[in-house]
This record gives sequence, structure tokens and C-alpha cells, in this order.
Amino acid sequence: MNDIIETFIHDHLFLHLVLIAVSMTAIIIAMGIDFISGIQKAKQRGELRTSKKYKMTATKAKKYFNPFLTLVMID
Repeated sequence: MNDIIETFIHDHLFLHLVLIAVSMTAIIIAMGIDFISGIQKAKQRGELRTSKKYKMTATKAKKYFNPFLTLVMID
């Protein structure tokens, strides 16, 4: 019986870890694409690229990762 439980827990946790890793990777890739496209758009417009604008990426990251990590912990 213990083997069945251990196998279930192992497979279940492994699946969840893979899904979490894939989700985090997708979020990071999306943030990178957003960051690069924002820089390109600013260059096209002739706008200055300041650290204040770069900090907005960190603010967006908090908005994306806070709910995600909260739901990961709940799950």
C-alpha cells in the first residue's frame, strides 16, 4: 500500500513541478518579448529609454508572478 501511495505522490508532484516550470518559462518568455518590443517601439518613436521605464518591467513582473506564486502555493 505504501508503494502505491509513494508512486502516486511521486508522479503527482513530478507532473506539478513540470507544469509549474513550463508556466514560469512561458511567463518569463512573454515578459522578455514585451520588454524587447517596448525598447524597439521607443527607438522608433525617438523616445528616451530611461531607468524609470525599465523599472516598469519589474512592476509588471510583480503583477504577473504574485498571483501565479500564490496559486502555486495554494495548489
